[in-house]
Amino acid sequence: MGGIMVKKLSNKQKLWLIIIIAAVAVILQYACGYPLFAQILVTVVGAIVALSMFIGMVKSIRTGDYGVDLLAILAVVATLAVGEYWAAMVILVMLTGGDALEDYAARKANTELKSLLDNTPQIAHVVTDGTTNDLAVKDVQVGAEVIVKPGEIVPLDAEK
Repeated sequence: MGGIMVKKLSNKQKLWLIIIIAAVAVILQYACGYPLFAQILVTVVGAIVALSMFIGMVKSIRTGDYGVDLLAILAVVATLAVGEYWAAMVILVMLTGGDALEDYAARKANTELKSLLDNTPQIAHVVTDGTTNDLAVKDVQVGAEVIVKPGEIVPLDAEK
């Protein structure tokens, strides 16, 4: 008998889910005239997301990684407790949006760093006894004379 497999949503997927639920809640309240259904939808989703964030926060604290998630969780719970479910939805959009943006920035930085590393020269033009030889960068000795041709990237740290 197999168990149910639950795939963890990415931060981008969480953001889209929150936006879609917010849109459905807006339609329920303002287009259909069912504010109670909108409030129930936002409250249930807000409570689930707050619980999910709380569990993630506890796991982070156990590993020594502290953040501002506690404030966000308290804000969501407090706004839901006093019936300000639209404020809770705004906080959820801000939180999931911030997490998605953080993931995007980290991915972009990784891509750029990988690109820089991939473009580092693998050979150096080393002058030995008046002739130029191509050597692997790792094989160039300290003090060797290296030529950098126009348009090339300097393959090694150097003086002068």
